[in-house]
Amino acid sequence: MAKKEKTNLVWLGPGTLGTGKDRLNPGDPLPADFSEKDMKRFARKIGEPREKTSIAEKQNLQALVKKLEAQVRVLEGKLEDQKTENDLLIEQIEKLKTGGAE
Repeated sequence: MAKKEKTNLVWLGPGTLGTGKDRLNPGDPLPADFSEKDMKRFARKIGEPREKTSIAEKQNLQALVKKLEAQVRVLEGKLEDQKTENDLLIEQIEKLKTGGAE
């Protein structure tokens, strides 16, 4: 089996490139027959998520946002209840200060 020629270019990542015995890890030299078409097919821009994970991540984030929004609504309701209770207590304190005869 002939050894594949390598270029002086290396795969920088992110992650591995390709599958099986032709897989390239970050730092591996690119094969001599590696074309721009191959680069477009395999490479992703740094920070660009894979489509499958981005859909799942998006769904997870949407579910998390809905849960957090519900928690915020509950906490806002509790805050309003606490404000009302505090206002009533302040009124009672004022009545006691003035002698309670209003």
